[in-house]
Amino acid sequence: MTISAQYGRFPLVVSLEVVEHVFDPRHYARTLFDLLEPGGVAVVSTPYHGYLKNVALAVSGKLKSHFTELWDGGHIKFFSIDARHPAQ
Repeated sequence: MTISAQYGRFPLVVSLEVVEHVFDPRHYARTLFDLLEPGGVAVVSTPYHGYLKNVALAVSGKLKSHFTELWDGGHIKFFSIDARHPAQ
């Protein structure tokens, strides 16, 4: 059973700072859009991990602690502005 079959569809779905923690972002996106009513709106955010932020982390000595592989529940995916396209 899909989530939309169980809970219905909505005019607005909001997902803040979640996508970078999921193993399968395409499945996440398909599920997100499945939860939308026709013409609905999805609002998705993810942290910015661009060049300037990485430079600031490196200069401050916090780069390793920010990207550590030992951070339980931490970010497992990183997205750029170029990743803004519909799930395929």
